Amino acid sequence: MGSDHPNDYAVFVSGLPHNATDEAEISDFFHRNAVRDRGVEVVKALVCFEITQLFAAVKQKKRAEMNLSQDPGNPHLQAEVVAAKEALASVAPDRAAKIQSSGHAVVIFRYQKDHRACLRYWNGISRRLVNMLMSIGLDCTCLDSAPRFRGCRLKVKRAPNPTDFQWENLGVTSQERRTAQFTTLAFISVMIAACGLACFGLQKLQEGIAEDGGSAIL
Repeated sequence: MGSDHPNDYAVFVSGLPHNATDEAEISDFFHRNAVRDRGVEVVKALVCFEITQLFAAVKQKKRAEMNLSQDPGNPHLQAEVVAAKEALASVAPDRAAKIQSSGHAVVIFRYQKDHRACLRYWNGISRRLVNMLMSIGLDCTCLDSAPRFRGCRLKVKRAPNPTDFQWENLGVTSQERRTAQFTTLAFISVMIAACGLACFGLQKLQEGIAEDGGSAIL
């Protein structure tokens, strides 16, 4: 029999405001709104911080420490090191974060029944219909009765396993994602068209050679 892990009862939340870095606030929201008409027990909410800002803070800290090692008495470098350390330390749950959220969070429930009820509540037929209509550019927010977090519309789905998270992709905006998808689709379309034209040209060449009495090339 397989054992249960915390991520078995976790949901992945998107659509949070970028200044929503208080894990207690997110936990309280899902305690009250994960399912309809009752509270649930939330083990923890984990904010997914903007990974590019985290990387930038780490690089800034390393660069400042390297420069400070060459000039230990420089007050500006000392202040830069302190600022970089504070930015990295601010992602702790009990600190006011200086790094933005990516707009995503992972919420872990205590019980499997609450996890399943949450997914059913936030992904019902009407909710999926609204999501589909909004994905093609129709504003149907007035039809969505799900609770809002600070006025923001959220999407909730089953959380992937921790090893399956693509953290770098969390900072990609919807516009950037659509642009990348369009670019990929356009490239594939061009390649398919080129292959089709090449096959057509070779076929015509073969027919011409055959008419001249030569041997086929295909």
